[in-house]
Amino acid sequence: MYYRHNYNYGKGNNIIGNVFVEIEPIRALKFRSSYGTNAWFGHSRSMNPTYGLGVLYRDDVDGAQQSQNFGNDWTWTNTLSYDFEVGDHEINALVGTELLQNQINNEVGGSRNNLLFPGNPRYAYLNNTQSPESINDINTWGADWAA
Repeated sequence: MYYRHNYNYGKGNNIIGNVFVEIEPIRALKFRSSYGTNAWFGHSRSMNPTYGLGVLYRDDVDGAQQSQNFGNDWTWTNTLSYDFEVGDHEINALVGTELLQNQINNEVGGSRNNLLFPGNPRYAYLNNTQSPESINDINTWGADWAA
């Protein structure tokens, strides 16, 4: 199993931020609005070497795989609170709304077999594979998971 999963390389990045404003138009009545965002992007690359680890775990075809991803979502929250006292009791009332939006979440990638430099993960890129004999030898995928 070690052979099959040892040649994976990738990098992912996140940018997360939040801003808010809170105002008190009259005493004890507070309005708060908050906006937050989360953005991510990254890439990965892997090599599938040839190996023979007994009868059950054997792969005679090597290959390379590459993919890229990016996405963004945001949250907008609005609340209104009112604090007051009735006799010996303190009452806090709160109402609010929140909107979540997964704006975009894309991934694209591909893989091809027959490496030009077999067994060397430094050169395991899609363009370092033998020319495909047919369109069926090229594997690609892509999706917008936010759609």
